[in-house]
Amino acid sequence: MAGKTQRTFVAKEGRHYVSLALLACIVSAVFSLFFLSCVFIVISLILVYLFRGTERDVPPSPLAVISPIDGVVSLVQSCHDRYLDRDAIRIVIKPNLLGEYVIRGPIEGKINDHWVRERGNAAKLLAREYSYWIQTDEKDDVVIVLRPRLWLRPIWYIPVGQRVGQGQRSGFLKFGGKIEVLVPVSSRLKVAEGTRVHSGSGILAELTHD
Repeated sequence: MAGKTQRTFVAKEGRHYVSLALLACIVSAVFSLFFLSCVFIVISLILVYLFRGTERDVPPSPLAVISPIDGVVSLVQSCHDRYLDRDAIRIVIKPNLLGEYVIRGPIEGKINDHWVRERGNAAKLLAREYSYWIQTDEKDDVVIVLRPRLWLRPIWYIPVGQRVGQGQRSGFLKFGGKIEVLVPVSSRLKVAEGTRVHSGSGILAELTHD
């Protein structure tokens, strides 16, 4: 359903970071460490910016697969979907360094399953990818793969068996990483490599039905 996403001044996932920075600022000021206090003020402002929550206009198209995060499309290719054993189109998005880290639902549907898998090699110890299978009421399958930076773990709110809305605030990818969206091979692509997309509003592809 089209509409506006929820707006919060600071996303709840970042409030403890902001609080700690502000506390450090106050403690530094109490001990007359004014230079250090100014440093923590700047850090607090940066954190507020990084963990901001803005309102987004969800496109009025129920068949649109929208971007789950702010960023740039770094790869578009045909692939074999190892999760659902099918041919698919992979759209890889690299989040903006200073963009929002909020993850929004790419399509309306039910979370059918999820997987956590190791990735990389010994040089990327503890690196994992977190994948979620969303199926629409029309039985279209979309898989979203979250690849956080090294050991950082993303936050995902929607449990298996529950529904996610198109553009719904669904998770948080702390300090970036990469996100893959796997869509049916019959989908009409709306982006190419290098396209800048916005979470909750930018259309990646449109699902098609005969």
